[in-house]
Amino acid sequence: MATFVGPNAVHMWFPSVPCRAAASTAETKTFLVSAREDDDPFYSAYVLVIAMAMWKGEVLGLPTDASDEVEQVLDIGYQLQRVGGRLLHRETKTATSDDVLPIPLEIYTEVSGEETRKALQQLSESLNI
Repeated sequence: MATFVGPNAVHMWFPSVPCRAAASTAETKTFLVSAREDDDPFYSAYVLVIAMAMWKGEVLGLPTDASDEVEQVLDIGYQLQRVGGRLLHRETKTATSDDVLPIPLEIYTEVSGEETRKALQQLSESLNI
């Protein structure tokens, strides 16, 4: 609670929000190795969120044809949003949100391939998008 003294005193209350400590590099590596070894269907999504700093909605909104294998880029043009309790698969909100990101080779080998396409297809079918 912040209190200001004087004739125009303002009392403001800020709710405390519990903060989680960021995972260490070792913890993140352990998590990714475990997800890969367990054939976690979201492994590719984890890699994109962690290594490419993508938002969850951007990753979940990626259509199956978002990656260009020749150019090794990822086209961010769609996102998945929850609006009024419904999931909506739509274009990004602004033109500046649209982006084509180069995928570093190490990441590309992790997220490319048939398994990733199947996982994205399965996810989009389960969400009816």
